[in-house]
Amino acid sequence: MSAIMDSFAEIAEMAPYYNFKNLVETGIGTDLLKGGLAVARILELQAYSCDNIPDRWMQAREVYPEAILGLMESVEFLRDVTPRIHGPTFFFLDAHLGTAGDLWPLYDELQTLTTVRDCSRDVIWCDDIQHIADPANPACKGQRVGYTRADGTIWPGDTKHTLAEYIACLSETHDADVVSTVLRFRPKVGE
Repeated sequence: MSAIMDSFAEIAEMAPYYNFKNLVETGIGTDLLKGGLAVARILELQAYSCDNIPDRWMQAREVYPEAILGLMESVEFLRDVTPRIHGPTFFFLDAHLGTAGDLWPLYDELQTLTTVRDCSRDVIWCDDIQHIADPANPACKGQRVGYTRADGTIWPGDTKHTLAEYIACLSETHDADVVSTVLRFRPKVGE
């Protein structure tokens, strides 16, 4: 089951508190009934999602015609769609391996959000952060860091950025904590 559906009760509780209007996820995923699109429908939020796999994108269009979907890489999607989204938003950045030259776009996704949008009222969760290969990352403990690529070679995880660098992307407006393998940003109280 996906981390977003595993956390449904918590997200449902947060939705009225933060007055969410939208849910944005990066990566439609393989189980359309357990991902962000399903959560958005249940909570009656405007859904936005993207994938670079045409079959997933097409299936999602059929099941969730109300959703705004992009057949593109996540950073491009966030750059294109995010400026047009209004109101407090729950972002679920589902870490993945990119195909457009950026092997691990999670850091670039956070940078894009902070460049194209005032995120001060948004809640942002970054999944799969155990792949941030930083000794200070508590999500690495007991988890496999990195992936085996299709060609059999090993990607060792994100060795370019520390967990502190990820947190710094939103540190002026958000508090951050790590829960399991999810880096969670929430607006600072009084912001």
